[in-house]
Amino acid sequence: MRIALSEAGHKVSLARTMGAALFELAGNEFDAIFCDLLLPDGHGYDIIRVVREKSGSPFAVAVSGLPRERCEREAIEAGFDKFLAKPFLPNNLAALLR
Repeated sequence: MRIALSEAGHKVSLARTMGAALFELAGNEFDAIFCDLLLPDGHGYDIIRVVREKSGSPFAVAVSGLPRERCEREAIEAGFDKFLAKPFLPNNLAALLR
């Protein structure tokens, strides 16, 4: 994901855990967020709630390998703009940001 977005010309910041993501979000502004729903220390749903409470509304994409029908609905209801099911092709990422 990082490589595909970087190659498409985007500046990328990577956080592997919910704690790291929340730390990054607290000190930086982002135009877009790609967030896995299942993280080692929490859920992407918790991250998007924090993002939506902050001022500004970056474009947010939930990413998951869980069953699409349920996850997509829940992700949109939680505050994500789009849902991207795993596995996906690298050009699917860049297409979401055009």
